[in-house]
Amino acid sequence: MNREYYEAKFFQDYNPNPVFAEISTGNWVYALANTIKLVHGNGPIEWRTSISNAFERIQNVNDFPLIHRSMRALSQGLSLTLSLEARKENFTPWHTVGLISDFYYSITNIFDVIIMGQVDSTYEDHTTRIRHFDGLRSLFPHPFDMISSFYDGSGWRNTLLVSKEHFRFEFPSLDYRTTNSSEGLINEWHDSINTSLAKDILLGYLRGTTGFLWEMKRETYKKQKSIPSIRRQEHKDELNPKLKRMRINFLNCLYRYRTKAHYRDFIYLTADQYEPSIHKKNIYIDNRFIESLFLISNFSVCVALKYLSAKIGVRNTQTLLLALEGKLKLHNSPWNGFL
Repeated sequence: MNREYYEAKFFQDYNPNPVFAEISTGNWVYALANTIKLVHGNGPIEWRTSISNAFERIQNVNDFPLIHRSMRALSQGLSLTLSLEARKENFTPWHTVGLISDFYYSITNIFDVIIMGQVDSTYEDHTTRIRHFDGLRSLFPHPFDMISSFYDGSGWRNTLLVSKEHFRFEFPSLDYRTTNSSEGLINEWHDSINTSLAKDILLGYLRGTTGFLWEMKRETYKKQKSIPSIRRQEHKDELNPKLKRMRINFLNCLYRYRTKAHYRDFIYLTADQYEPSIHKKNIYIDNRFIESLFLISNFSVCVALKYLSAKIGVRNTQTLLLALEGKLKLHNSPWNGFL
């Protein structure tokens, strides 16, 4: 990869202020964790009741073609989930980037179990996983069901270039949709996050991710056509159908979250930076951040275990889980009694 590639990545979504970088980094995770607790409960026993009917339409089989690969993915997901909880001791802000990377791969490995169980095909890249997930999104509980897509009632006309203003941002499981979610809330210091604020933060980040991917498509088109801007109608007519097909989901947001951390990881090396405009310094990420990462990943594990129970049966899933727990040398598994 050349220098221009990294320069482009560096300036995408760039925020050079470490205080606001930490605030936005923390808020998305805190909003996810709080949403799970407020909607589903505080741990596996309560989650069992909340998601008990999520996979009732899954066809039960003794096996499926990619079961062995799915088990490897589940093993990796379990291992990373447990590692998140174990790293609360001696936490410092510059551990944040590694934590976000492990969080990303814990979730994607866990979701792979469900995706491979349903699509019966292998894939090696993030883009294909995101596309498969979009087709199966209705299987996943709130808040993983978030979606943004082009909205015909948005006031778009043929003479306009489609933008994020023409998209609708939804939580289908809540029957909630809006075309005007705030992106700024994720950059604000919140002493606590309630249900309404969590929803606004998550949909605001979904809106921001939609704009981020819209910008990438627009810039790619301009480069392909060697044009400085998209003003001529013929260019709008060619690009608009591609923009209208965009569907942005939770995994798009998760991937953007991981890449944002990687391309500005130097920010987290700056300790106790003070921002006079809000009278705060960058101490927003702490052990609560790790606890939130663990809760989200742990909830994802429980969702995957419920899926496997529906797919291959409770007894087979229990046997499988015991085998994985033995491999990981667990003496007190957080999933004891879940199934």
